[in-house]
Amino acid sequence: MSKSILVTTGATVTFNKLIQYTLDPEFIQLVNHKLGYHKVVIQYGNSNEAESLVSTLKQKLLESSSSSGLDLQLIKYDSQLVENYTSKSDLVISHAGTGSILDTLRCHKKLLVLINDDLKDNHQLEIASAFEQLDVLRYVKGEFDNFLQLVEEIDGTDLKQLEEPKGSIMENIIFGEVTI
Repeated sequence: MSKSILVTTGATVTFNKLIQYTLDPEFIQLVNHKLGYHKVVIQYGNSNEAESLVSTLKQKLLESSSSSGLDLQLIKYDSQLVENYTSKSDLVISHAGTGSILDTLRCHKKLLVLINDDLKDNHQLEIASAFEQLDVLRYVKGEFDNFLQLVEEIDGTDLKQLEEPKGSIMENIIFGEVTI
């Protein structure tokens, strides 16, 4: 059975570092030749800047021949991302947006989150850290080498499934606030 990865950078602001990391020949070499993934889908958003970046990096990748034997798909934005891609992927690599995290975890998919250090209040770190404490995802921030190491580690890691809410969202929030 063919293993696949979905990379999602978010719908509002494209996370360029995530695109750069996942279109790097070293990443492609790792996931394709060492870890056995045969398909990588990168959702890069709607901005012209992102489209230009993806085009440039894809050309460099093709010139390096690292992508040989890999089905690499680059998509802008898909309003049906969960149905068309997330639910069909073995691993999701994402920014730390709450919507992307919850969508992935609700599909019971393995999730690696790259923190966007460029954000001012760095709420992504808080969100990812809270979910990692539940053992439902792994996150990484910073350098490319750390990212590659975690990609390799998560491939052999069993993560817990996110529990379904037991009541309404408000009940869960209130209960969480009261019991902390």
